[in-house]
Amino acid sequence: MFDLLIAMFDVKSPSFGALLTFAIVLTWADVSVQQQANVFEEQPQNATVREGDSAILTCVLSRNVRNCAWQRDGANFEMGGRYNYAPGANDGRDTRNCSILISQFNRVLDGVAWQCVILGSSDTKTQTSNAAFLIPLVQPSDPTILLNRNSVSQLSYPLRVATVLSCVSRRGNPAAELSWELDGQPTRGVYSVHPVQNSQPQQGQQQQQQFGQVENPLYDAVLEFDLANEGVKLERTKQLKCVARHPSFRSPVSMAVFIVRDYPTKRVEIGRAHV
Repeated sequence: MFDLLIAMFDVKSPSFGALLTFAIVLTWADVSVQQQANVFEEQPQNATVREGDSAILTCVLSRNVRNCAWQRDGANFEMGGRYNYAPGANDGRDTRNCSILISQFNRVLDGVAWQCVILGSSDTKTQTSNAAFLIPLVQPSDPTILLNRNSVSQLSYPLRVATVLSCVSRRGNPAAELSWELDGQPTRGVYSVHPVQNSQPQQGQQQQQQFGQVENPLYDAVLEFDLANEGVKLERTKQLKCVARHPSFRSPVSMAVFIVRDYPTKRVEIGRAHV
């Protein structure tokens, strides 16, 4: 660019000096804009966290910066206590890493919008990442086995009317994972997840409107088992167990129903023998 200017103008003329100054300013501004546009290499993302656990929100920059910080729910705050830079982040050796470690997650204090902030200087503007939310991990109910919407622990087979059993685990985030076991062996079922209506708290709705958070309802998980379609053969009593798994469970939780073979009663007639 500068070679072209020298070729076009007399370097001793006043107009050349003014034009050269303008070109330098324009080039600096273009570089500055490009640097600011690409400053965030990896931005924080929504994460699900169990109450009392630790969480890391990642913020990686495309270049070293002098100052980076975080905002909680749109407000500045100082690091310390439960809030610290993640191991290896912003330690003087790698100033591109501005990730934050949040210890002992509290759903009331920490389940808000978090943003990584690159503080400006005399020649750069302050830049803010997208808003990421720490979403509380909600423990669902223990699984329940239902027949015609009624809880059962034992039933006789063949059934008179309905043949479909449902295992339900309610109001979890995320939804519980459910599976069937028949006498200890995995067996098939039809799994579905249903959002619970009106489960979003008011505070969360306000934050969504401000920062654009996606809705985070609670979920009911349902696993169906059709005794007729699965071709269950019952020569004896069998145990059908529903097993629920969820990040909030320390170990899988199960509920079982015993299926008892119902043999029809034979009618015996006693009469006189004819000679």
